[in-house]
Amino acid sequence: YVAASKPVDNKLCTDPPLSTSQLCHVPCPIECEVSAWSAWGPCTFENCEDQQSKKGFKLRKRSITNEPTGGTGNCPHLVEAIPCEEPSCYDWRLDRLENVLQKMSTPKNKSFRGV
Repeated sequence: YVAASKPVDNKLCTDPPLSTSQLCHVPCPIECEVSAWSAWGPCTFENCEDQQSKKGFKLRKRSITNEPTGGTGNCPHLVEAIPCEEPSCYDWRLDRLENVLQKMSTPKNKSFRGV
C-alpha cells in the first residue's frame, strides 16, 4: 500500500531504477545563407513599349547558398531594384552567320572583334 507518491531510497526497490535522463538528438536549426549581391545590371526601361517616360531601373540579385530549416520563408530578399537614368531596351535579332561576317568586314566595323 502506497500512501503518497514520494521518492524512496533505491535500495528499497526490487526493480532496477528508472533513468532520470535520456539522450536525445534534436537537429540544430539551420540559418538561411545567401550569396553576395551580383553587380547591378544595365539600366532598362520599366516598359519598352513606353519609352517616352524615361523611367528605368537596375537589378541586382543573390541566391540561397544554404537552405534553412523550415523552407526558404526565413531567407532575406533575393532581388533589389533601383531607379536609373538613360534606360535602354534590347531586342534579339536573328541573322545568318554570313551576313554578320560580311557586316563585320566593312570598314566602319573593323574595330569589332567578336562574333
